[in-house]
Amino acid sequence: MIADTNKVILSGLVTDLETDDPVLFGTMAVYHKDRLLGGTETDFDGRFHYQFKQTQDSFTYTLEFTYLGMHSMRIEDFKLVQGDSSYLAVKLGHDEDFGKHLGPFCPSWRFPLIEQDNTTSGQTFTSDQIRRSPTRGR
Repeated sequence: MIADTNKVILSGLVTDLETDDPVLFGTMAVYHKDRLLGGTETDFDGRFHYQFKQTQDSFTYTLEFTYLGMHSMRIEDFKLVQGDSSYLAVKLGHDEDFGKHLGPFCPSWRFPLIEQDNTTSGQTFTSDQIRRSPTRGR
């Protein structure tokens, strides 16, 4: 079978933060520049599968995972390139025990600005770390 290089597929698993049980029929919404593009639901095993309809070489998306009675999770700046397939493992916490694990609130999570190749030291730098790093003389 020949792979279709125009397809962009995102799949993954949504589980409960406390129990690791799958989140059944949770929703995953996909946004591009604050515009809802589509979404999907998790199945009986907490798994989801979404195929993007892309015309550009790459796009940056915002993904939002929600379930009634649980804190939602937003992933900002999620970049996909045409022909890619990605897998995400997402954990959602309940309202009453969410603060025990992640603090009083959970801000949006962002992908690191720079991620070095894993064949070397495998370090990852966030934009805050880059901003605070010393610079060479000007």
